[in-house]
Amino acid sequence: MDAKSQRKDFRLSSIARGLAVDVMDMTRKHIDNKARRIRDRIQDEALDLMLCIDRANESRDPPERQRQQETAKAAAINLSHLLGIAQTLGYISLTSCNYLSSRALGLHGQIAAWIKSDKPR
Repeated sequence: MDAKSQRKDFRLSSIARGLAVDVMDMTRKHIDNKARRIRDRIQDEALDLMLCIDRANESRDPPERQRQQETAKAAAINLSHLLGIAQTLGYISLTSCNYLSSRALGLHGQIAAWIKSDKPR
């Protein structure tokens, strides 16, 4: 792996970490029983996204690296969908939903490009 692609991989990790922190911060106030389940799923998905990127970065086994990348890509889409459900149910504001969802979808696109750039290796 060359230095440029390694920097890109770790940049994605940093972006995912920032998204996870913001998700935790913006969803922490929803503690009633109705909102707890969706909040927990949203937070878990944000953490899974971050951890899968980190695992892919650490993996030297190409099939495992690709599996972690694909799992991270799926987590980004899942996060966006869960945020939409939470907004529809009134658990988060439209502004928060749009902000976090756009970041999750942007990360999804970056992960897809990362996977594509790994293919020639």
